[in-house]
Amino acid sequence: MALTPLLFVSCEDNYDPIGNNKPATKLKMEPRYLAFDGNGGTLSTVINTNAPDLALGNLPDWIEMASLNDDKTSFTVTVSGNATSDQIRTGVISLTTVTGETESSSTLQLVQAGKGARIGFDSFTGDVLDAGWAATSNSAVALGSGNLTIQGAPNGIGNSVYFQTPEGLVTQSNGGVGHAVTAYVDVKVDAGVEGGLKAYFNPETGEEFKFFFTINAENKGAFYALRHINGNDNPMALGDAIPAPGMPEIPPLGERDEYMRIEFTNVETMPNWWQSEVNIYSLQTRNGETKVLQKHFSRRFEIDGPKPGPGYFGLWGRFGSVGFRNFTLSAQGI
Repeated sequence: MALTPLLFVSCEDNYDPIGNNKPATKLKMEPRYLAFDGNGGTLSTVINTNAPDLALGNLPDWIEMASLNDDKTSFTVTVSGNATSDQIRTGVISLTTVTGETESSSTLQLVQAGKGARIGFDSFTGDVLDAGWAATSNSAVALGSGNLTIQGAPNGIGNSVYFQTPEGLVTQSNGGVGHAVTAYVDVKVDAGVEGGLKAYFNPETGEEFKFFFTINAENKGAFYALRHINGNDNPMALGDAIPAPGMPEIPPLGERDEYMRIEFTNVETMPNWWQSEVNIYSLQTRNGETKVLQKHFSRRFEIDGPKPGPGYFGLWGRFGSVGFRNFTLSAQGI
């Protein structure tokens, strides 16, 4: 299956207001996200400010060090290794100007892969889409307004983009030893919108696993899962109710974000790497940090047929105009 590499530049500029003929306090960071492999490391972001000093907020406990250079143009973060958990770690560091007048604040988002895993990440909030994304239809994909939008189609196939980078090629096991894998993305839910994740996509054969969900105006929804193999879609779940029996109701918009998260993971089933589960969560963003609010759906799958070879993860806009942000992949053995 031939796919086309993507490169988009958005046309959104930051705006600093001017009041009383005096420049407002300014504080910008680029990038606003830092993504670390499970082994840790050091990364920096560029600071643009007219303030004489900056104050740092509290650091997550897995951050070894965070520091500004002398002229306040660079902010460097060192992260320790995720030595004990296969779970993805997230956190934020806030920066605030120190002027004694009206202050500005900005939040740096942090994400780290699980133990011994590589990270694949794209917030879709920047000006340029990261290299490596490939689409089934370029005209169906747009970057801007803080997310990546995929236009679905009423053909049951929709459109997809795949994270086809060296970090994105995922192998389930090596010599019978399984690899811990988690991938998730936040989907902007609305009535009539169907979107989700794809897993283990093989560009040569088109084989893949694909999952999507939809939420209506009454905060009820449905989940679907299919395996595409030998040229056919084989259903694994068809219209499972969201919320699932015994799980919390989805809060109304306002008590939760307009985005909800779909997650594919085998962390809870390891060392049985041929088993996995798909979860759906509501989210809540406060003080610049997005956290899981509640889990509303979980379905476990076991591959009892041919095991997939190495493949790529991606995003699926099946129907409607589907917005995505915060694609995150943690995978061992790549």
